[in-house]
Amino acid sequence: MPTVKSYIKQPINSASDAVDFILNLYLDRKLWHFDDDPADFVDNKTGNPGYTKAELKHLYVRQLELFRYLPDPFEIPVLLLQTSSTY
Repeated sequence: MPTVKSYIKQPINSASDAVDFILNLYLDRKLWHFDDDPADFVDNKTGNPGYTKAELKHLYVRQLELFRYLPDPFEIPVLLLQTSSTY
């Protein structure tokens, strides 16, 4: 059974933590739209669910924390995707 990455388990306690969380999702190619249920995220290459049940348990909490610390958590993924040629 795969382990849950530390950045998924780590609580978000500041805007900086929120940005770090989003950057890690981006680097792992696991960004989802933060208004959506992360359980709906599907790996485009495999068609399999993008997250395990263990990861989802933490992601639901991180999702709420993002909105607590960032007025618009969508800005960062948009900027990352606009400047990326590999995503």
